[in-house]
Amino acid sequence: MCSERDVALATVSKKIGRNATYLSEFVRGRTPKALPDSVRQALGTYFRVDPDAFKFPDEPEPLRGPQQHTIDPQVLERTKHLVRYVIGEAPEDDAIRNDAEAAVYTLLATGRLKDDEVTLAILEMMVRRLRARLRARGEPTQPESG
Repeated sequence: MCSERDVALATVSKKIGRNATYLSEFVRGRTPKALPDSVRQALGTYFRVDPDAFKFPDEPEPLRGPQQHTIDPQVLERTKHLVRYVIGEAPEDDAIRNDAEAAVYTLLATGRLKDDEVTLAILEMMVRRLRARLRARGEPTQPESG
């Protein structure tokens, strides 16, 4: 999936909250032997696919406990709405939108981010200020591809 989307394993590792070599070590068969459910959930959110896509075909189904869950479609829809509202819908913003959706979904699903107008206003203000600072420094406001 990384090569299909032209993104480095190190980048994805960092986006899911792991060190830069985490997925590279996994792909090489070193460690971990199987991806923990939390990593599969984060990868599923990042790549917008079913987290089970990251299981080995013969891996047994895990016992679902209170900390393990599937993607909540209502939270995902609110996440998409929030991110599109704050960042916009321009095609050149796809990469930043994907990153933001993965982070915002995780925060909403775990109760670490409130889903209210105040939070939305704060996020909107942060995006405007970040883009203004980047423009003032002469830096691109969009991530460069390649």
